[in-house]
Amino acid sequence: MQKSVAIQQLFERYGPIVRIGPGKVAFQDYAATKEVYTTQKFDKSVYYETFVLFVIRDEAAHTAHRKKFASHYTPTNINRFQPEVYNFVHQMIDGVFGFAETNTPIDCLAMIRHLSVDVLVDNAFGFQAASLTKWAAGEEDPLSAAIHDFPPLGVVFVITRLGEVRAAMVEGKLDSSDKWMTARLLEQQDSPTGMSQREVIAETVGHVIAGADTTSIGMGFMLWMLSQRPDIMQRLRDEVDHAMPDARMPPDIETLQDLPYLNARRVPPRSRAPTLTNITGLRLYSPVPSILEREVRGAQPFSLMGHALPPGTVVGTQAWSAHRDPQVYLEPLAFTPERWLAAKGNAERLARMHQQWMPFGLGSRTCVGQRLATMVMRVCLVSIVRNFDVVAPPETTPKSMTPAESFVCDPS
Repeated sequence: MQKSVAIQQLFERYGPIVRIGPGKVAFQDYAATKEVYTTQKFDKSVYYETFVLFVIRDEAAHTAHRKKFASHYTPTNINRFQPEVYNFVHQMIDGVFGFAETNTPIDCLAMIRHLSVDVLVDNAFGFQAASLTKWAAGEEDPLSAAIHDFPPLGVVFVITRLGEVRAAMVEGKLDSSDKWMTARLLEQQDSPTGMSQREVIAETVGHVIAGADTTSIGMGFMLWMLSQRPDIMQRLRDEVDHAMPDARMPPDIETLQDLPYLNARRVPPRSRAPTLTNITGLRLYSPVPSILEREVRGAQPFSLMGHALPPGTVVGTQAWSAHRDPQVYLEPLAFTPERWLAAKGNAERLARMHQQWMPFGLGSRTCVGQRLATMVMRVCLVSIVRNFDVVAPPETTPKSMTPAESFVCDPS
């Protein structure tokens, strides 16, 4: 049985705090979630050391480390990549038109993964991976396949590209004023606060490999749910077509942020929030639905929901359960974007819905790439919906789309 589903069933049977193993406690409570993930009192558990190249478990050390590359992920810098995102999405749409001529069903997970690889490799290196070009030609892209099936080959790619970026910097062709992530990181290496080569590799690997898979999973489930709700797809299309009649023109981010059905929050403020439909999709199928483990540190027990937990106890909550709380999300299993609009008459409920929405994590460990991810998802979703109907082929069923969870939420 999938771990996230099993923990959810334990909550439903025993209540919001359960022991799920020796020295390990899962909980479902917003106040406790806020304390565990946003107060910097907890470190990551040893679990994370088993599957990542480089991890900083200590919270204070992680905060200091994150500052070294934070400038790359600011809204100002991420917005500089809009032209590239538009171009890659346009290339993807052209590929879909090509497959449509022969009525060939499209594996949307693979399609979005190829798109994500092109976007993320360009964002990291300023390098054209041509993943979508191979996909549109019906060829397998080795990098996209490696990221999904055998990540160590992705590490080799990153190391090779880093060598090329360093050589370009030595020749004066690149410097830290360039928007690409690796140019910034390598430029800082000689400073007292700069990253080691291993740290640069780790951050770049996480950016490219983790980002490509999670974005494709999130969008894949989104398109699956739209295929089950053509009424939502049509309402979204009508709104976008009214604002931008030419379906072949790149969706304008500024315009998209002002569309009421597309977006989950009133404007202003314009924010990094995903689209309304994406918020609904990521609520039901977060790419990382699993328990996010933290370890009680220090010498004193930690009081969690009235229970004293000794130092070393692993605690955590999971998006799968937070997003299915019926006290927060009425009819929690329903794909209903309108719930966010209906709640706007109830400020307290709307605030709680947003507070408990955590597909990118919470606190200082929140995914640094979420601004880029939401930009890609917003443009991708709108471009697909305004050009095509999304219809599931007979072999794509609720059973085939049941999440087969590891740490991420791939369909089975």
